[in-house]
Amino acid sequence: IDSQVDHFIGWLRTQDAVPVIRAIRDKAESESKVLLEKAKKQLEQGMPAEQVVNELARTLTKKLLHEPSRQLRQSGFNTDNNLIESARSLFNIKD
Repeated sequence: IDSQVDHFIGWLRTQDAVPVIRAIRDKAESESKVLLEKAKKQLEQGMPAEQVVNELARTLTKKLLHEPSRQLRQSGFNTDNNLIESARSLFNIKD
C-alpha cells in the first residue's frame, strides 16, 4: 500500500506540469501551422522544394528557440544560474 501511495503522490506532483506542457505544445503547434501554410504557398508559387523545406526548418527552429534563448541570455546577465542549469537539464545538455 505504501508504494502505491508514494506512486499516487508522485503522479499528483507531475500534474502541476501538465498545463505548462500543454501550453508549450500548443504554442509550437500554432507556429508550425503558420509556417506550414507559408511553405505550401511557396511551393505553389514554384519555389524549389528543398529551399522551402530548409527555410521552414530554419524559421521554425528560430521561432521556437528565440524566447528561451533571450531568457537564458538575460539570466546569464543577471547571474541567475538556476535557469541556465534548468535549460541544460531540459535539453539534456552535458558539458
